[in-house]
Amino acid sequence: MYTKNSEIFMPKKLSELPIAQSHGKLFILAGSSGAGKTTLAHAIITKLKDTYSYDISRVVTYTTKRPRIGELSAQDYHYIGEMEFKAKIAQNFFLEWSCTYGAYYGSARDILAKLKLGSSLILIVDQAGVSAIYNFIQEICNSKDQAILKNSLIYIWIETNLVTLEQRLRTRSTESEVDLQQRLSLAQQEILIKREKLSHIFNYSLLNENSLKQAIADLEQIFKRELALK
Repeated sequence: MYTKNSEIFMPKKLSELPIAQSHGKLFILAGSSGAGKTTLAHAIITKLKDTYSYDISRVVTYTTKRPRIGELSAQDYHYIGEMEFKAKIAQNFFLEWSCTYGAYYGSARDILAKLKLGSSLILIVDQAGVSAIYNFIQEICNSKDQAILKNSLIYIWIETNLVTLEQRLRTRSTESEVDLQQRLSLAQQEILIKREKLSHIFNYSLLNENSLKQAIADLEQIFKRELALK
């Protein structure tokens, strides 16, 4: 099940304006750790290619964290050191960045240039990333071209409950008990913040609890709508 934010889709707002055909869209997936963002992103990439012959890729973000077993550099993340990351911050390299769970995470600013060239992308971020991107776009969108850019960003919140989150994190077996409890505590805070302060940002909320298959199908409908796929 997914829902649209009726405030964002009110007539005469930027999200109702037509997108230039050559301009790509950036689908921003956000949700608590364990909500299934990465799983859904990989699934929708495959689904769009197989069903609609539509190529879309996930943005590979930067991090200072250590790779988990099976994670590959330049495929899962760009793994860099803290000094290099901070240097990139100083160079204004990132569109958004944050420090979570003791590690830095960030998305390169050149994403926006790729959209103007017609590429559509999927970006996975945390709540801080959502707020940073939203605020940045609000500040720069004071011309027609920039208004088109603003309208090309689609914010999707992946919703799940804390019981399901804990089950997924324990099944994943990548965190210590202390880290797991920290993630659950943060997830509870993120859910409250989203509902109380960030709901106006998200175009869609998608439920991913008991059926991954249903969540993928719901996400497919969102992408199909936004990309005008047939």
